[in-house]
Amino acid sequence: MEEAASAQGKNPGLADTLIAASAATNDLTVITANVRHFEALGVWCWNILKDPPGPD
Repeated sequence: MEEAASAQGKNPGLADTLIAASAATNDLTVITANVRHFEALGVWCWNILKDPPGPD
């Protein structure tokens, strides 16, 4: 995962890599305002600030 990001010229931090690995292992979506930190790590991301959940 981190090698693929490095190949794209990205250098994710350890915390972001661990979060992405946990999400990928458990088939989860990362909810973050910093989507660009996770895009290179190949996990689904949701920017809650740009696309907030609608009222139910």
